[in-house]
Amino acid sequence: MDYRSRIFTYGELRQGFVVENDKYGIASYEYNARRKAFLSNPTGSEDSDPFMFLAYDGDVPVGRNMFFKTRFKAGDIILTVHTGSAFMVEESYRKEGVGGYIFWDSRDLKMFPGMAAGVSDDAIVLFRKLKNIIFEFPRMMQLRDMKPLLGKKGLRGYPLALIGGVGNLTLRCYYGLLRLVYHSPKGYSIRQLEKVPAWVNEITMNDGHKYGEVHDQPWLQWCLNNKFTSDSRDGQSFYGVYQDEKPVGFFMTKVRYRDELKGMHNVVLGSIVEWGVAKGCPLREIDLCWMALETFPQDVTIIQTASNDKETIQGLKHSGFIHQGDHRITFKETIKAKDRKLLDAEDESLWRLRFGYADLILF
Repeated sequence: MDYRSRIFTYGELRQGFVVENDKYGIASYEYNARRKAFLSNPTGSEDSDPFMFLAYDGDVPVGRNMFFKTRFKAGDIILTVHTGSAFMVEESYRKEGVGGYIFWDSRDLKMFPGMAAGVSDDAIVLFRKLKNIIFEFPRMMQLRDMKPLLGKKGLRGYPLALIGGVGNLTLRCYYGLLRLVYHSPKGYSIRQLEKVPAWVNEITMNDGHKYGEVHDQPWLQWCLNNKFTSDSRDGQSFYGVYQDEKPVGFFMTKVRYRDELKGMHNVVLGSIVEWGVAKGCPLREIDLCWMALETFPQDVTIIQTASNDKETIQGLKHSGFIHQGDHRITFKETIKAKDRKLLDAEDESLWRLRFGYADLILF
């Protein structure tokens, strides 16, 4: 392998660029959607900021990582940190160590990820070598449509339609019985909103946690208006929760349509990515998750979320969710070295952690 690399900047992204010999689609991956989202990031960017690190075999791109800014709350201070997105190596080059090259060669960039989420089993090994702090907590999934799963097992045609139909009817009855016992309290109204209201700032920024990614109104609006995919069916939704016309909470969801996902075909993946409750409101995190379950389209295949709150995880299990691996959020040791106030940042209980960190709402 003739390894080479190149860095593309945000200045080049603003002007627009085309990468030659991109036969694996490494550089052009969801270019238009990502360009729109990256350039409208409320945290901003300088023309000199690195946007994408490309790894080449000769003159052919075979791996990449993308970078953008986000903000990090540490007590009463706000730091600008950096996160990565769309880290990928062409499959035939993974045994060549290209992923390691990308990590080690780009680690001195000022845009190298100071925070990352949804880290894969392969990438987490590299983050551990970088001595990042890593939080791992349960990723929970609820099956809503059995047909893609049965298709993965080899069923086709009439047997798939018959067995899948019976299975789905059984699931609906099962979840219906569970909702008789495990459901959100009455007396609240849910409204889908196109504009994220300013009152979310008090919920997300002053909930008692010392640390967390800043999910304020501008950031959530950015996530609502943009996405890193080009499928017109994909989208995010924001919901306000009200009691007697008073806002008391919110939650945010996303839906992604996939032709293929881990061997299953025609998958509609729903996710509960963000939520919060106002101080003094008796609603719990699990109550908001139960509310969110009622908002997904009828054709959703799987609903997923993740939480480090034990009560929420238990409530999700009572609702038919199962534990499917762990969700990982990581940040660099060097962040906490900048200020003595961050020396307790390894304590997970001090963090406001959500499934929708870094690029996961947009992806």
